Amino acid sequence: MTEFDEWKAEQAAKWLRHIRELKHDIARLEDDIEVQRSLALPSGIDYSRPSVQTSPSQDAIPNAVIRLEESIAQYTTELVGYLDEKQQARECISRLGDARYRAVLSLYYVNGHSWATVGEKVGYSEVHCKELRSEALPSVYEVMPREYRTKIPRAD
Repeated sequence: MTEFDEWKAEQAAKWLRHIRELKHDIARLEDDIEVQRSLALPSGIDYSRPSVQTSPSQDAIPNAVIRLEESIAQYTTELVGYLDEKQQARECISRLGDARYRAVLSLYYVNGHSWATVGEKVGYSEVHCKELRSEALPSVYEVMPREYRTKIPRAD
């Protein structure tokens, strides 16, 4: 592999990692929503009978509901962006000439599977899947969105 191919592979890997990390960011937001929901709607409370306010502030539940709504709004915004980028990644990867590259990269980066699961699904060893990834990366650079490419360094 030439030095230029190695550079293209690094750029492509950076973009693909970004796509994979978006899925984890969405999962973290989902977890945050569940925490906010549990604070806004505490379990074990019988809302049908009158009770004495036991929280330090009468605004505790309304404030928790506001935070929950804010978390859901952030989640919705980021989910739309994630789905757009995921679709863009699928389209880019689908332009690769080798079906093995398309399968391995889609399963790992777009669908978020582990290398072991990718290997099981495509019928290759984990090591072979990683080798296919390395072979594919310079080609990914050619199909990835231009906004994720850094400027090609000068050969001084």
